[in-house]
Amino acid sequence: MDSQIESYETACSDHAHSLEHYGTSLLHETEENLKWLSIGILGIFIFENLCVLISEGAEYFSTPMHAVDLIVVIVSLYFELAANTFAATILLLSRTWRFIRMVHGIIEITEEEEEDDDDDDEKENDKKNQAKDPN
Repeated sequence: MDSQIESYETACSDHAHSLEHYGTSLLHETEENLKWLSIGILGIFIFENLCVLISEGAEYFSTPMHAVDLIVVIVSLYFELAANTFAATILLLSRTWRFIRMVHGIIEITEEEEEDDDDDDEKENDKKNQAKDPN
């Protein structure tokens, strides 16, 4: 314990008033890289929202989930850039919600395509049956 106190006193006497960068530089670099990755992903989400906004026009805001999605992404980007860790931690739940929403949308699209394929198969079978039995 005495050596830690001496190290702290030495750090303070060397004008290192903050222990912000205490630890390995690899961890700090990894944290910084992950921060920029997060900002990049949020940028992609903003671009996606802007594309949908442009394509749908005023109808974009008639769907409440679009507006909520846009707000979550913008607020997440703000807190990521402002480096407010407490708020960013709280918004992690909102980001998780966005991920779940994306997965749900993919599942819905897949199910709709399967239903359309089944309907097409039924129509083809009906046509074949009518061709075999003209009555």
